[in-house]
Amino acid sequence: MQDVEKIKKVFELNNSTLQIKLDILDVYLEYRKGARIICRLDSEVESIVKIILDMNIKVSVGKGLVFQKKGSNNVVDFFENDTLNTEKLIPLYISLNDNYANSLREADESKEDFKFGAMLDYPTCCIRKVVEAGKVPSIIEAFHYLQENEKFNVWTWPVAMIGDASLLVHYPCTSKCKESIDIAQKHFHLIQKYAPKYIIDRVIRYHTSHYAISNDIISIDEKNGILSPLNDLKKMDNGKQFSGSME
Repeated sequence: MQDVEKIKKVFELNNSTLQIKLDILDVYLEYRKGARIICRLDSEVESIVKIILDMNIKVSVGKGLVFQKKGSNNVVDFFENDTLNTEKLIPLYISLNDNYANSLREADESKEDFKFGAMLDYPTCCIRKVVEAGKVPSIIEAFHYLQENEKFNVWTWPVAMIGDASLLVHYPCTSKCKESIDIAQKHFHLIQKYAPKYIIDRVIRYHTSHYAISNDIISIDEKNGILSPLNDLKKMDNGKQFSGSME
């Protein structure tokens, strides 16, 4: 049986993104068999490792450290890089099973992208899109391919990541991906029930506002903007209101 207080403590983790929190909770609640989280060495690793070990989640640490150039998505191996303008990061592979955590790390380090995505329990259609493209989409690319007629589906909108408010930890293949919608709704239900009010408010704001883009910079405005929500964040696709349980 899951501990409600432990779930709340994950949401209350300081200096950690909502994506990291959802990855941890996906594993703890057995929504997914495993996850990879990328932590800042100086400000995140200690608090994250402490809480996941307290939740009896197993951890496999990636090879050495990795660096990420500030302002970009370029991640390179620590031992092959001497650039000063970098940030120290470290990958943690987590699962309720020790062997699975180790296998996740091995699949990632061997560059077996499809196998790795499948082990992370991402939808097969979404994994295939990434593998075929040869890379994970950027937020700018997602802004364009996940909209229809200047509307965005609130359940398939990782662009909310710009406000640390995405309900998904992966990029959906399309705006209508059923599996992605199910995952996002499950996450929103979890957030509504256990997250602090400031997280709930932030998630709602970034899924009910209008979006605009200029010079590859995405911004939101509660009333203005070329892109508006297609559906009601507080209702499931069948129109039912969310209930109070996690079932």
